[in-house]
Amino acid sequence: DVLAVWRTTKQAVERCRAGEGPVIIEAKTMRMRGHAQHDPAEYVPKEMFQYWKQRDPIELYEKYLTQNKLWDAKAKKALDARIERELQADLEKAEQAPFPPAELAAQGAYCDGCHTIEAEWKRPKEEVTPPKSNVEAAWKVQGFGGFESPDTKAAVKETLAAETPGRQAKSGNGIPSPSRKPSANGKGAPKPAPKQTSKQVSKPKPVLAVAARKGRR
Repeated sequence: DVLAVWRTTKQAVERCRAGEGPVIIEAKTMRMRGHAQHDPAEYVPKEMFQYWKQRDPIELYEKYLTQNKLWDAKAKKALDARIERELQADLEKAEQAPFPPAELAAQGAYCDGCHTIEAEWKRPKEEVTPPKSNVEAAWKVQGFGGFESPDTKAAVKETLAAETPGRQAKSGNGIPSPSRKPSANGKGAPKPAPKQTSKQVSKPKPVLAVAARKGRR
């Protein structure tokens, strides 16, 4: 979420300048492709890709700029052309650069015996893996590790509503919620959503130089 990152960074900078010490910002996103061109990333669950696709930071920010009339089709076209032009210039520069001398290929790549790295197991691996351990050796994270600000949730909700008109409502993690029919006494009916209260939040100036699409690949 571009706006959430901007607000968080602004607060962090203000705290540091006020002498409150350093700040670490954790920003989570998703690599939508494999490790290289030959890697189809078949080991990643399709549901995980779908979850993060609906939370694409560039697409959500583009929608924000459009909905708030901070740019138009002409500005977007000019920005896309600039991105392609800069990428092409950098590509040509890299391809035309001379190769380094062959004798430098192994420089700094191997240890010359200055130290030894060994694994330090606190417990035998057999004790912490099945069948001795009753915990499955798998890391399961609810929501695929994503963190959503109110702005992101609202944008994702609009995206889902636009892509799937007439379908049932989605739950907070982007997965369809199970349909529930109200019982005779009405106990099974879903509760109405609480009213949203407006908050005074400072908005940044429009930033048109969003990340290049090809750059995230």
